[in-house]
Amino acid sequence: MKLFSIIFFGLFILFSNNSHAQRVNSRYIKRFPYSITVKSFIGTKPNEFKLEDNLTSGTLNYKVAAAPRLGAGISYKWFSVSSSLFKLSEPNENQKGITNQFDLQWNFYLRFFSIDLRMQRHEGYYLENSKTIKNWDEIKNGLYQRSDLITSSLGGNIRYNLNYKKYSPRAIFSQTERQLKSAGSLSYGFRWNILNMESDSSIIPANLNSTFVEFNLDRLYFSDFGYGFGYGYTFVRDQWFFNIGFMGFIVHQNVKFIENGTLQKQISLQVNFQSRTALGYSNDKIYIGFNAVSDQMYSNWKNTKNIIYSFSKIRVIFAKRIHTRPIKVEKEEIWN
Repeated sequence: MKLFSIIFFGLFILFSNNSHAQRVNSRYIKRFPYSITVKSFIGTKPNEFKLEDNLTSGTLNYKVAAAPRLGAGISYKWFSVSSSLFKLSEPNENQKGITNQFDLQWNFYLRFFSIDLRMQRHEGYYLENSKTIKNWDEIKNGLYQRSDLITSSLGGNIRYNLNYKKYSPRAIFSQTERQLKSAGSLSYGFRWNILNMESDSSIIPANLNSTFVEFNLDRLYFSDFGYGFGYGYTFVRDQWFFNIGFMGFIVHQNVKFIENGTLQKQISLQVNFQSRTALGYSNDKIYIGFNAVSDQMYSNWKNTKNIIYSFSKIRVIFAKRIHTRPIKVEKEEIWN
């Protein structure tokens, strides 16, 4: 881990310095090198833990009681940071219970590299499909709640955009540039994730309509790392844009859990997916848009069970670009 940290931050410093020298095609990307972007947003961060039994079609779908939040942020060149300030409303406590949430995410958009880092902890989930418990409607009016269910996770990914001279993730996700013409890019990258899940009793409730055959986990440890390929594309018409991107990863996974006091484990290769999308309006002064990033940790357990941990970030953003110097019209060059 120490060696990985040294390599990671060495690459980060190297490409931070080199990115300033990278030229872009000015017919496709408009740069604002002396501008600061301030933004406000309304957002939510859904989080879900799902178990599926392929033998009985049994499904358990645990979710956090997420609430929309008002937040603010600032972006400058490759760096972007933002934070939620306060909740705009509270979820129905009787229906979904309470989730105590700690969620930090950092995003860096260099010229040809994009880096995402996160650290999360959620305490308290509810079972969205509570009707899978026999006679649940007759027992309770709300949903089955697990205040003792805790997930802790951290991870990140690094993506290299091949067509960085025409395709700008900065324009969409940090708002420090503008995408002037439609363009897309192939990408490849690396990801790693760690998840620890614990509860006071079995995660699988008793008395289910669809049982989980020979499966009764109490604690779960889940890690993966791997490499992937993807594609992102931004469609532009006048000052309106629509972006969509997908990336698939082949990951090496290590899954361990405690079942009835016995350690169970599996090491395998799996396929995981990440998606991004955005749409909105952008000119030299403002950005108004919606964007969403969705990621997951997925594992097929011995071809009989699916373990899926999903985490997302959804935002509606208003951003204002503050130009500290007049916007320079870049000269067209032959290579453009």
